[in-house]
Amino acid sequence: TVKAVTKDIERRTNDRLKAAMSDIFERVVDVTSKMADKLAAYEGGEGQKGAFRDSLVYNVTALAELIPNLNISGDERLDKLAQELLKSCGTHAPELLRSDAKLRKSTALAAEKLAKKAKQFIA
Repeated sequence: TVKAVTKDIERRTNDRLKAAMSDIFERVVDVTSKMADKLAAYEGGEGQKGAFRDSLVYNVTALAELIPNLNISGDERLDKLAQELLKSCGTHAPELLRSDAKLRKSTALAAEKLAKKAKQFIA
């Protein structure tokens, strides 16, 4: 009976850990997908279309900085993903992304690439 209870506790603990890790990857997919969509839809200048808020960039940065604290299993994929988020999606100010179409496009592509990468890790 003790072995059965122990195995059940271990199984439930492992299931919860997997769910928690999947949740982090889902958060990455969410913020990077939104960033890719919003940046791709944005058209600046007169008759501006597809406006995006500063929080679009700041949410990516905040998540990237939070991931190391959420990574309770020490998953290297998460650590690398956090670094990539900061490097490719969180380094440019929103004002710069609004004014520089080339930078906006490259950031949108990077965000889309990271979203696809994170989707692969969801259990």
